[in-house]
Amino acid sequence: MGIGTSYIPTSYKLAVEGKIIAEEFKIRLRANWPDYVFSSSYNLLPLEKLDDFLIKNNHLPGMPSANEVNANNGFYIGEIQVKQLEKTEELFLYVIELNKKIVALQKQNEELQKQIIEIKK
Repeated sequence: MGIGTSYIPTSYKLAVEGKIIAEEFKIRLRANWPDYVFSSSYNLLPLEKLDDFLIKNNHLPGMPSANEVNANNGFYIGEIQVKQLEKTEELFLYVIELNKKIVALQKQNEELQKQIIEIKK
């Protein structure tokens, strides 16, 4: 079916020329929802390697680059939603990891301050 257009690309059932507005839009995915990120077997890229990847590639690992999106004439909303959620969940893991390091450093700092006070006595 074409709305505002007579051209319907092959393998598509609906083509719309112009903007679309809706109060609600539901996407039913066949893809694996990214809760796997929280599995103990999930291999979270160390921040140093992530930094290296970003410097080299200018996009997040597992996400399409701007060139890929342009070459493919766009992206699939459902697929990109899954990838974005995966990256959001990875961010939470990085924040938790960094918080644990901060707490450990705070404890270490408190111990060192106690030792300095004892030395000064």
